Amino acid sequence: MLPLSSKTELTGAAGSAWERLIAGTSAGTRTGVVSELPAGRRGGRVGTYDCGRYSVNVLPMPADWQGQWLPARKVTLGMSGIPASSTLTVGTPLSLHFSISATGLPATSLPDLSLPAIDNASVYGDKTDSNTSQVGDLIKGDKNRTFAILPQHPGSLTIPATRLDWFNTTTGKRETITLPEHTFTVVAAVGTGNMPGSA
Repeated sequence: MLPLSSKTELTGAAGSAWERLIAGTSAGTRTGVVSELPAGRRGGRVGTYDCGRYSVNVLPMPADWQGQWLPARKVTLGMSGIPASSTLTVGTPLSLHFSISATGLPATSLPDLSLPAIDNASVYGDKTDSNTSQVGDLIKGDKNRTFAILPQHPGSLTIPATRLDWFNTTTGKRETITLPEHTFTVVAAVGTGNMPGSA
């Protein structure tokens, strides 16, 4: 459920009077929770807006759940930018784009996109781009972030595997998304090797 600070406000003017309805939005439902329900005036007539009351059955989190709780209708996790070649060059950055999307959750409920320290590389992350939108009767959260991975020395460089557990609210079961690891051979930049006759 979106907090009331993320409320939707609909405002219209009729002469010198204003009508105002402020409602929170419930993930996974057709209705919201009304926080203010004033009388309004439209065309000289006073009306009352009644959105009714609704009950929601909240199920407990599984007792054996480990890590961040992520209940959703659908979750996707993606990575792009892996080159076709398995060879990288010292000092030439590899740009990888990570994305996560969840149907039924706002972006604020999604885990942060991050990379651990990588041997033989410096990692620089851009600012995360987050967005929450309405898709039909549901909310949808998205996060996107790009990382620059800069190889430091000739040798091997491995992008570690990424695993994400989430709870499918449709099936009532745990699901796991895994992005595989990728290993590259790092070579020296052209012209940086020993020159003939040098010590």
